[in-house]
Amino acid sequence: MNAKTVNGISIQILLAIAITIMAAGALFLVFSSGDAEARVLVVDNQGGGNFTNIGSALLSSEEGDTIIVREGNYSLEPFSYALKDNLTLQGAGREKTCLVATPMTSVVISNSSLTITGFNISQGKPDPSHPGEINIFDCSNLTLSNNTFYNFSGGVKIRSGTRDLTITNNQFINTIFFMDVDTENASTIRLENDTIDGRPLHYFIDKSNLNFT
Repeated sequence: MNAKTVNGISIQILLAIAITIMAAGALFLVFSSGDAEARVLVVDNQGGGNFTNIGSALLSSEEGDTIIVREGNYSLEPFSYALKDNLTLQGAGREKTCLVATPMTSVVISNSSLTITGFNISQGKPDPSHPGEINIFDCSNLTLSNNTFYNFSGGVKIRSGTRDLTITNNQFINTIFFMDVDTENASTIRLENDTIDGRPLHYFIDKSNLNFT
């Protein structure tokens, strides 16, 4: 028996083409839906969130996540993390979310894009012979806003490889603030309403390609 045709093409061939197109479309949907979406992770030391400590949240984070740390006091243990890209750490406000480091704490962070906002970060009892410090490396886009850094005698240090910076509304108390910025590749350095021991923080650089505000 002769196969039926449409414009000279057999029905079987047309069906095979249609099935192939549908399968390709389904495969595309499978792969396109596999892209991870940004998540909101909640840290609550009373057990009302996804985690009770910040370290676990950082280790579980993925690119683009926001980690919200609820009101309370949290221990800041010494750590060294290569964080995921485009990460936001958001406290409930410097009066409400306190990160308390033990003496000699050294925090080392490397990340491509990082925002830290709304924290009171302090070292309980500074030890001049073993100063605590926070080091941030290789941030192409770093934002520190509305934080208080207290008693880090070793300083908050923005190290080599860091380029575009937004440092606004921070208080540095009994804390050194140090920047070693990649000015060859930086386009914007913004310092606004920051103080060190109550005095305005100023930064000057002789670099014509920077937009400094």
